[in-house]
Amino acid sequence: MTKIKDILSIHLEEDIKSVIDLNQQGEDEIIEELDGFILTESLAKHLTDFCDFFTSNTAQPGLWLSGFYGSGKSYFSKMIGFLLKDPTIKGTSIRERFKNKLVGLPNAGLLQNNIDELGRTRNHIVLFDAAKTTGNHGISYMMMGAFLKSLGLNDDWVGIVEFNLLISGRYQLFCDKVQQRYNEPWIKRRKNMDQVYDTLEETMIDGFCSENAYDEMRDAAKQRISDYDANRLQEDLKRYAELYPDVRIVFMIDEVSEAIAQQKINILDLEGVAESVAALGRKIWTIAIAQLQLDDVINGANVNKSLLTKIIDRFRKRINITAEEVDTIIRKRLLAKTTDGNDILQDYYKKNSGKINDISNIIGTGLKKTSDAQTYADYYPFYEHQFKMLQYFLFGTQKLVKTQVGTRGMLISAFDVLKKEALSDRSLYTHVNASQLCRQAEEAVAESLRVRYDQADEHLAGLNLCFVFGREMLQTIHFLTESGAKTTVENISRAYVNCPDDYFTILDEVKRACKKLADDEILILSGEEYRITSETQQRIFDMMSSYDGIATYRIKGEITKQVKQMNLVRGAQNITIDSVNVSLTVCSDSGEVFSNSSANQDLKVVFHDILSVKPSLNEYVEKIKEDTQAQKNIISVIPSPIYSAEIQSIAEQILRIDYIKGVPNLTADEKKVVDEIASSLENKIQLLEQAIVKSYTEGILVYLYNTSILTSQNTIQTIKDCELKMYGNIYTKRLGGSLKDSLALQLLKVNQNQLQNVLGQQPDFIFFDSMGQFIGEQLPVITEIMAHTAAYKNGADLERDLSAAPTGYSFGTIFTTLAALFRASKVIIKYNNQEFHSWQQEGAKEVFTNTRNFQRASFKAVTKSLTYNEKRDIVDTLKDCRYKELTGQNISYNMNDFELVDAIRTLALTEIHKVNNDICGDSELERIFQRSLRAKDVLQPYTHTVTEFNYFGTARTFLQDTENDDFCEAVERIEKDIQFVNHNMKVINLQKDYFADVKSEMEFVGIPMQMYDNIYEQYTHLLETDPVNNYSAILTQYQKVKDLYFGYMQQWAEQMSNGYSDLATKLQAIKSETEKYPQTWNHILYTKIQEKEQTCKKYITFRIELKDYQIRCSCCHLQLRDIDSAIKMLPQLEVDMDVMATEVNVTDPNPQPIPQPKPIPGDSQPVPQPKPQPKERKLRNQLPTGKLSVTEYKQWLKQQLAMVNQYDINDILKFDE
Repeated sequence: MTKIKDILSIHLEEDIKSVIDLNQQGEDEIIEELDGFILTESLAKHLTDFCDFFTSNTAQPGLWLSGFYGSGKSYFSKMIGFLLKDPTIKGTSIRERFKNKLVGLPNAGLLQNNIDELGRTRNHIVLFDAAKTTGNHGISYMMMGAFLKSLGLNDDWVGIVEFNLLISGRYQLFCDKVQQRYNEPWIKRRKNMDQVYDTLEETMIDGFCSENAYDEMRDAAKQRISDYDANRLQEDLKRYAELYPDVRIVFMIDEVSEAIAQQKINILDLEGVAESVAALGRKIWTIAIAQLQLDDVINGANVNKSLLTKIIDRFRKRINITAEEVDTIIRKRLLAKTTDGNDILQDYYKKNSGKINDISNIIGTGLKKTSDAQTYADYYPFYEHQFKMLQYFLFGTQKLVKTQVGTRGMLISAFDVLKKEALSDRSLYTHVNASQLCRQAEEAVAESLRVRYDQADEHLAGLNLCFVFGREMLQTIHFLTESGAKTTVENISRAYVNCPDDYFTILDEVKRACKKLADDEILILSGEEYRITSETQQRIFDMMSSYDGIATYRIKGEITKQVKQMNLVRGAQNITIDSVNVSLTVCSDSGEVFSNSSANQDLKVVFHDILSVKPSLNEYVEKIKEDTQAQKNIISVIPSPIYSAEIQSIAEQILRIDYIKGVPNLTADEKKVVDEIASSLENKIQLLEQAIVKSYTEGILVYLYNTSILTSQNTIQTIKDCELKMYGNIYTKRLGGSLKDSLALQLLKVNQNQLQNVLGQQPDFIFFDSMGQFIGEQLPVITEIMAHTAAYKNGADLERDLSAAPTGYSFGTIFTTLAALFRASKVIIKYNNQEFHSWQQEGAKEVFTNTRNFQRASFKAVTKSLTYNEKRDIVDTLKDCRYKELTGQNISYNMNDFELVDAIRTLALTEIHKVNNDICGDSELERIFQRSLRAKDVLQPYTHTVTEFNYFGTARTFLQDTENDDFCEAVERIEKDIQFVNHNMKVINLQKDYFADVKSEMEFVGIPMQMYDNIYEQYTHLLETDPVNNYSAILTQYQKVKDLYFGYMQQWAEQMSNGYSDLATKLQAIKSETEKYPQTWNHILYTKIQEKEQTCKKYITFRIELKDYQIRCSCCHLQLRDIDSAIKMLPQLEVDMDVMATEVNVTDPNPQPIPQPKPIPGDSQPVPQPKPQPKERKLRNQLPTGKLSVTEYKQWLKQQLAMVNQYDINDILKFDE
């Protein structure tokens, strides 16, 4: 059976660090932190902001970076530190590794340029946590101590001495002397408290200063720390800056606001530091990282702001990380799903959406329920609303959540629920409930609450409940209460459920459990809500419950007070008619007026009382319809009674809170409870306002016996539309002006761009724009005439009907408007047994030459054309598809139907052409970008030549929702794929070549291929499935194979370097031996030594550097197989060395010949020749020791024989004594 952990991408066996260690330096830890960092769009904007600021010419190089606990500010700051320092990790720089984070972000290229700009300066980073650093000597030495540690020095008086040595250029000399004196490095001895002081004193006296001078120096260093202030900090930093003028020192001080709260930092001292470092200019940067914004810190300091001007100036640049980032990070880092897992969850939601919608609908929070499959899959096994509630639970009320400091991070709490609650081992479709969130988010449970938990378990033991347990139910209630939700039995049950199928069973058990615990006074029922009670709370709640001064009129008064403040009510008080503002009377059904006294009494909008809608909404609506069916001047807005009980309950609670606030003679504990209750008053008022708004926006509007169902999306517009309708019903439809009949023929004669000038600028008659395009579809006069000409109607009848009420149009208006419609091809005319479709047809203008011809002619509206909205939708859709950018042609709202459909065809052909040119014909690209081939098939039906017979059908097909979406998605898919082919395939090909090169090297050397195969398999899978969306992950796999190859290169190079270093040592010994004798004795050996020295020098390497896509080191110019070959040469080279060691001539190999006597004349005996002298060769008399296998011993003998075989048979072997 599938478990939750099977669909999660994260490995829950690894802990997530709740606090980022700013001084963590291990390479693996740095890579892990970098991989775990989520660069959201908001954080990317902050990073861009920082880069712009850091590379600017600001005179105040200080930044205040704030964010509540758990917001990720320290993590973000750590990334800034990495980017500034840019260390190289396993052969790749941090800035290079960070590029993957930018994939898919807006303006990624611009941000990459900004990050690259950080490399213009050499940055020295000083990171420390001010809240965890000893503050005995103030902020000045806190910064200096951290600076000393960043330089690798002590942070006490010994560090002051070290710093002075460093500045004077004698620190390395000092370290060397310690090494010589104690045969141990200073860094190691410095860590031993028993050695550090004696070592320092003895070494300093030995060549650096006298004993008296040392005593004075030590005492001065200690005294300097005691007296350390902002001026001394300025002096020390200035000394360092003068010694290293190209270095920019960046102090990154974490938890500044918390250190101020702990009184480790005095804010006036911080003011002094700000003033001192400002004198050093842009050489010294200060980045303060805090939970509170600077203004909040200053306001809470109880110090005159005029004394803190330097702090304000220093930290004029500020970045605040808000709570909204946490939700994104949790979903991407902790709750990321596998592709199959995401599909499974979406399918589950679609089958169970009703249950999930109901369970996730927690009343009283104002939070939306889970209403779509993707949201459900993203947050599973949590629900979306649980994270907002968890924020309220951790950090306080909804208003405080953005600034309040919590005791535990959101990410860690969510992680603990998955891990410590063993939820990840539960079967799929199990969900997190409120009790699990409560247990993991609340670090310490109050004793009184713990007692209630224990009591609840005991009291429910006899009910034999299957699902509900006392402790878990009280934890659920506690969680709901602290997160601001209503603790009704429905909410408790929804929050308690792990599996949606169990809801109704749990609801029944919760009802029984709540009643039992309320009877036993462990819970208290207030209205419909159950609360956990303390003794003091119980007394106060009893006083509130027993208060009998809550009359119905007071409840209605409290509700009415909120109704008056609704934007809905205020918006209903005015409408605009012909650019004129018209005031309406807005009132309650009891006659209480909400609008001003000057409002029009003939136009009324009545908001009915929420508590009066009885006995049911339908019956109440029917009664109002009967009462107002003949009243054209009244609109009735009737609220939904669904929320009436909730609204009445909240109103009562507000009144009871007002009552308890005024009760005298309370004890201190009782006052504290009352204050706690009173603190919820604002929230109660907000909840009341929300419930009232929902009541009206889910109600019904009644006007002239017609009803409109209201929703949160349409209420304002529905009321406005109805007000306009009411205005039209009360007032005439007469236009604000009229047209002359003499204008008609002019409209049929002038050029198109002069049509607007013929009619002038009367609002009712703006039929054409400046380009002559018809734009009058929505004008009242047009809609009236088009309606009257739905079928053929002659001019005489039109004049009769339209000149009557309620329109009252003049003849000139009718006559000229029809001429305008004919010019715009909006009407067809029949005259003298001929149909005229165009004003340019011969004889068409005769209709408008006189009244008689007009009255005899018949007119019919052209109905088969695209509406203004349809044309607008087509234009908007094509604009959304970047029509102009992709085709190079303009798209306009003034284009006619035919032109618009042809524009659709143009875009389809353009995109198909791109696919044919860039993808089709390349089998590999066709395989990878199959989605573009499918997109091409979607666009194909729109490529047919546009004719008068098919354009309308094509437009309607295009406007259908599914077709429209498919078209846009097809264009977007092709554009993304083509952009990828043009911009990224070159990189992909380089990567594939690199993979092949790495594989060849590893196979040649004989390295096991499992790790490579796993990386290449994942790389190929990502590339074959969806390279566009997987590009960031593709880059990650490429980086992994780079890291893998770099590791092997480094390992092989180290073995090679060590081997050739040993050979070089032996070679040096041979060379030293030969130098004891004249060079002419061993000139051949000297040549061999020089050759071997060159070989050793070639293969001794100190570091490996690999350029992108290169397998050959840019320093030693070797690749893995070269290094491997060099290693395999070592045994033979060692034999050569041993031979060379025996070839040293200790006597002249070519001595002067001894003079021989001259031969006697006549003596035929040959003169004897000197025999060649054997060479004496020294050998080490060293046999193998210990235990050897026969094979190993044979190998040793072979080496000895190979060496001896190179000697002359007469040579003498001399073994060491």
